[in-house]
Amino acid sequence: ARANRELLESYLKKYREASARDKVDAQTANVRIISRGTISSTPSFPRIGPVMLLMLFVSLILGIMTAMVKGNRLALSPSFPLQGDDELEPGRRAAPGGEPVHRQPEPVPPLQSDDYSALPVLSWLPPLPTRTAASPSYEPGMKDLYKTVFQRCLARQGKRVLITSLNGGASEAETAINLARTMAAHNLKVVLVDADILDNRLSVLTGSAGKPGFSDLVSGQISFSQAIIRDGASKADLVPAGNTRIDPAVLTSSNRMGIVLEALDKSHDFVLIKSTACYRNGLSFHLAGHVHLVALVAGYGSDSPEEISACLEQMGGSHSTGAADLAVVITGAGEMIIHRQNGSRAA
Repeated sequence: ARANRELLESYLKKYREASARDKVDAQTANVRIISRGTISSTPSFPRIGPVMLLMLFVSLILGIMTAMVKGNRLALSPSFPLQGDDELEPGRRAAPGGEPVHRQPEPVPPLQSDDYSALPVLSWLPPLPTRTAASPSYEPGMKDLYKTVFQRCLARQGKRVLITSLNGGASEAETAINLARTMAAHNLKVVLVDADILDNRLSVLTGSAGKPGFSDLVSGQISFSQAIIRDGASKADLVPAGNTRIDPAVLTSSNRMGIVLEALDKSHDFVLIKSTACYRNGLSFHLAGHVHLVALVAGYGSDSPEEISACLEQMGGSHSTGAADLAVVITGAGEMIIHRQNGSRAA
């Protein structure tokens, strides 16, 4: 009897527990129906038509922006047609950062004592006045020099130009400044580098003397943002000479010089480098191995054709300058001489 009673009590306990669980599950949830509308299986957004129009509009805007950036930064197209005996095929452009076409420079023919015309002359320039940092004018002959330099670099598929002289005093600094400002006036992104640490006349004329620049950049003391400044008279970039007390041998022995010029090449349309006179130290011969065109600035009457020819032969025979195109810029010539030389070149 006791066992039956305990069994019955266990059954009753389980029954009460089951009944209690049923009562909890049966309680009505505290909710309220706010809408009896049916949910559609077709989403109202996004619709195909408006989305396609939006994507087309965004693609158009991106295409216009890309074309503008490429046109301003990479396309080298002057505002006038390039004409000459060796006119290039249409559509060719200087490849940014591309390797130059290696070829041996043409031999310089023997010269007469007054025969400048037999030299590979880029341009004949009149006497250039003393420049100041606030003078933005472009002297006569600069447009012709700009066209010729542009055409030579286009043929070489390069953008780096070295501007030097025999012994200095041939207005090479003024020529470099004028050429850089002329390029900037034609919407080209150009940087003018003063690598002449023995005579920083270019930095003096542009008002950047005493500022950190090329020598400090090559020696690793400053960054590019500290070295590159804006020309006060144009949109051209400037890299001053920097520390003029440094030994030129430190620059020529450093492998950072090529790295610096390569970086400037990638961020600009043209890189103009004004270097020390050829016969003062070996910096010009060393820099000639890193450029595509060497423009030797010579004074009419002060630098003889024999001296110019000998310098070109020495520079062309250097093992480091075989890839550079060698040419001459004659400054200080009279109007009659310039007119006669330009007429003979056109003929």
